[in-house]
Amino acid sequence: MTLVDADTSNARFERNEHTVTWQNDDGTVIRSKFVPNNYVLQYTGDTPVKAADAQYTYTFSGWSNGTNTYGLHDTLPAVTSSVTYTAQYSETVNQYNVTLPENMEISNGITLTDGKADYGTEISFKVKDGYAASNVKANGTDLTAADGVYTVSVEGDTEITADIKKVYADGIGERLKGYSVSLEGDIGVNFYMELDESVAASENAYMQFTLPNSDTPKVPVSEAAQKTVGGKTYYVFKCNVSAKDMASEIKAQIIDGDKAGTEYKYSVKDYAEYILEHNEVEEYANAEPLVKAMLNYGAASQRYFKEGTAVGEVQDMTDVTVPNTFKFDEVSTALPVGVTFEGATLSLKSETTLSLYFKGLPADTKFICNAKTVETVKNGEYVVARIRGIKASELENDFTVTFKGESMTYNVMAYCYNVLNGGSYDKDLQNVCKALYLYAQAAKTYSE
Repeated sequence: MTLVDADTSNARFERNEHTVTWQNDDGTVIRSKFVPNNYVLQYTGDTPVKAADAQYTYTFSGWSNGTNTYGLHDTLPAVTSSVTYTAQYSETVNQYNVTLPENMEISNGITLTDGKADYGTEISFKVKDGYAASNVKANGTDLTAADGVYTVSVEGDTEITADIKKVYADGIGERLKGYSVSLEGDIGVNFYMELDESVAASENAYMQFTLPNSDTPKVPVSEAAQKTVGGKTYYVFKCNVSAKDMASEIKAQIIDGDKAGTEYKYSVKDYAEYILEHNEVEEYANAEPLVKAMLNYGAASQRYFKEGTAVGEVQDMTDVTVPNTFKFDEVSTALPVGVTFEGATLSLKSETTLSLYFKGLPADTKFICNAKTVETVKNGEYVVARIRGIKASELENDFTVTFKGESMTYNVMAYCYNVLNGGSYDKDLQNVCKALYLYAQAAKTYSE
């Protein structure tokens, strides 16, 4: 039997030494050493670490002996008995990405910071007004709404997905998004519509307009222009109006079979006045001279035709003249033998149409004029070439009509020049021509 020398086993206690232990907060010993009584020491090892969990990220903040806390390499109190220093950590709540589909919104006042929320945050959300949601999931797990509100607790990156569909209060599947007015071409109101997929795909759906004269032109949905604004695609339905009807309401309604949507009302003047009232916007400021000239043209037309809603006062145009550069050049115009040019008229309805009257031509004469549509009409002893679809920016343009191997050039301003130089003594018609000239000048400047 081997005996242990009692003097040797108790030597450390006789010399009054103590154990100093550094451990992590989970009890794992980092290092341990014996030191003599009243020994003053420092920790000289690496900074302790604690792995992050889902809720927190941990940062070492010091050592605790159960009574006091000290820095990583602080000089520690003199050792008078065995002691254990435990690593201390500060906690930072982890943040996670939270994504909601378009047309869903947070409803309990939580604000995401750069699209992130703290761990444990409860977020309530709902579909925006005018929409319906189905198949709502958080990271692939189905969610159930309580009174239309969904709630999730953020415990990691959270992606909400859903099938969202526009809900239309009118029961047909349409909603008016906005208006615009054609400024460079013919005068008309554009209705921007959101349409449900079923309406957009329907072969029977159309936009019906009701004009001031009670006409009801129809535009099939399949023929509507499509325009993307802010990432959304709208169906654009255009309704042309005559100058005299700028202040008169246009009614617009989507119809699909036996279903009819909301009836919307608007006028060219409404939009024009909106532009003038918001000329702090650069786009509107640029259009202001054209809009004013257009309204003046509308006011003059309404006064001349004595129909429709009054557009406003006609400006003083006493000094306005149409330059003689627009005078029709009869001398240089060569027509077939036996054919005479008898004059022109101007139609100022929903589009500008210039009609040229001839004698001595067969009723089936075919007229060609640049890229414009030209109709041949028999009117008593006259054969008429009607040039349709003349834009505001084209009012000063020459139009060359070709027929029977010959051609003749005329323009809208030639008509106006003739009216102002003995062609008519009707002051209201003269004002229409003057206003049309000013409108043409403004449209030309605007389009440059």
